[in-house]
Amino acid sequence: MSATRPDTSLSTAERDRVAEVQRLEGTGAEGVPELLRTLDDPSWSVRRNVVAALARLGDVAIPTLFKELCENRASEAKIAACVDALAASTGDADTPLIDLLARTEQPALACDAAQVLGRRRSERALASLAARVLDSDDNVAIAAIEALGRIGGPVSVEPLIAAMNTGNFFRVFPAMDVLGRTGDPRAVGALVALLDEPLYRQEAARALGRTGDPAALPPLVNLLSRSGDTLLRVAASALVELHDRALAAEEPGAQGSDPEWGRALAEVVPSSLTPLRSRPSIARRLAQCLTGADAAGQAALCRVLAWIGGEPAIAVLVELLDAEPLAAQAAAQALRDMGPEAEPLLGAELRDSGSARRARILPLIGPGAVLVAEVLSALDDPETRVRALACDALGRVGDPSAVPALFGRLDDEDPYVIHAATGAIQALGGPEAEALALTAARSPSWMVRRAALQVLGHLGSTAGLDILLDATSDPDDRIREAAVQGLPQSHDPRAVAELLTLTRHAASRTRAAAMRALGRIQREPSTVEALGRGVADADPWVRYYACQSLGRLQEQGAAEILATLVHDEAGQVRLAAVEALSKLDTPRARDALLAASRAEDPELQRAAVLGLGATRRPEALPTLLEASRSEDPTTRLIALSALPEFQAPEVDQAITRLTGDPDPDVRRLAERTQRR
Repeated sequence: MSATRPDTSLSTAERDRVAEVQRLEGTGAEGVPELLRTLDDPSWSVRRNVVAALARLGDVAIPTLFKELCENRASEAKIAACVDALAASTGDADTPLIDLLARTEQPALACDAAQVLGRRRSERALASLAARVLDSDDNVAIAAIEALGRIGGPVSVEPLIAAMNTGNFFRVFPAMDVLGRTGDPRAVGALVALLDEPLYRQEAARALGRTGDPAALPPLVNLLSRSGDTLLRVAASALVELHDRALAAEEPGAQGSDPEWGRALAEVVPSSLTPLRSRPSIARRLAQCLTGADAAGQAALCRVLAWIGGEPAIAVLVELLDAEPLAAQAAAQALRDMGPEAEPLLGAELRDSGSARRARILPLIGPGAVLVAEVLSALDDPETRVRALACDALGRVGDPSAVPALFGRLDDEDPYVIHAATGAIQALGGPEAEALALTAARSPSWMVRRAALQVLGHLGSTAGLDILLDATSDPDDRIREAAVQGLPQSHDPRAVAELLTLTRHAASRTRAAAMRALGRIQREPSTVEALGRGVADADPWVRYYACQSLGRLQEQGAAEILATLVHDEAGQVRLAAVEALSKLDTPRARDALLAASRAEDPELQRAAVLGLGATRRPEALPTLLEASRSEDPTTRLIALSALPEFQAPEVDQAITRLTGDPDPDVRRLAERTQRR
């Protein structure tokens, strides 16, 4: 790469200290004391490497780590590092820590032992942790509760319930949170009992949502009838979480999944709310709760409104389309999810509302909707955006009866609407669309003619081929371009012959269109020969589309000429050449990509890295690893996105390193990649 450095996240001094850590690790037990002395290094990055080294040393390091944890309590940073190393250790850290937890009278030591055992998910520690749940020290009890939550299992449930029954504020809250995540049926009754306690009611409701248990549904539904905006928001969010956990359980690969149970519960949650339709006041109160709710809360409230259903709830959701953006988005998604149930009211709104409301409703009209007449009425709206949205909606609905009205929009005053109408006609297709396009292709309006040619080309109209061929000699280059782009859909030899002829047209725009179209037909010697001329054309856009088509056709013999175009004077041609080379499987193509990855042009460099990643060939890995250290964050991001396709220890190391990258986008992608 043209601009790299060994590690963007470490200073030179830090790299030297990390190298020393690696050397000490290699000495085994001999290096442990010195590694321990390095645990309070001022650099977090260095400490992290020390912790990892001690963890990998396993049983060799555990006695010294354990002694350090118990006897040297002066440095918080060192204590935290010892805890991290023991938690990640490959050795048997459980045995001494379980013994420590059982006998120590020092609360801080007990807390550290509980934390490590929890992070190690040590089932052997369950009995000792359960005993500490009722410890006289709140901090120890909380640490034990949190550890039980990490480990899970039926044995942890009774101690957690006991902690909830203490009435101790500091213990009840963490116990509720952990108990809700156990998935144990015993949790529901204990949590429901706390719904009558004002202090614990909201957190108990949240925990019930996390149980994923059908028994939690009735008490959560009952909460919707209680007063208090905050409680209603919590109840709605809990119902949504209950439903979503059921959907997750329906996935065959999900942890602890039970597809039949998940499917049943996912259906029961919405149906359990339909009886509330007879109480319209609940829908109004849920709508009022949107004020002050965060994005997730607003989405949950709108989903609950959709599950309740009925005209009052739908009316509330429609009104919310005019609310502030977050609430409007949540309401729109809820109405979309309701499907046909919401259509009658949405149709009435389309007929009777103004442009602003129509613009919010039209995107909600989905496939198969019975609102064709109502959507057609929006084609005459005074607002350009509404007319275009109406065209899009008609394309989604899929009713061919809308085709004539859409053709009527091809002479709209705004190109945005014409484009939307053309796309909708192409989506609907059918004999009537072809017949109307044949007529429209003779319109005096160039915009109508161009749209008609696009439709005929998209439909692969046999009857329209002569019209397309005639249009390639039209004096208007916009008409010629539309005709050229329509020819690849035809299987008639005349279409291919015309495209080859047009590669020599006097107008560069037409030559470029022909080069682009050749990439969408079957590869033939005559096609490749024409594209070979195109990459040498005087016009950069002709060269650009010729490169693109050679790549699309995977013409292996073009590697040499494409390699020379990596140095073309036009930037778009250089990028097209690199993209095309990434689709070829020849040594020359790979060499050209490797060379481009070291170019001074950062945009070309990034394109080459992207192309090398797409090849998934082992020889590309060193370049990708080097790119992951580039000073340019975009290059690092591109390299990181390609690394998971390769199997090598260096890949895991690079991804781990990038979790500490200075760029937040790179860090987030590295963390997501590591979790996968």
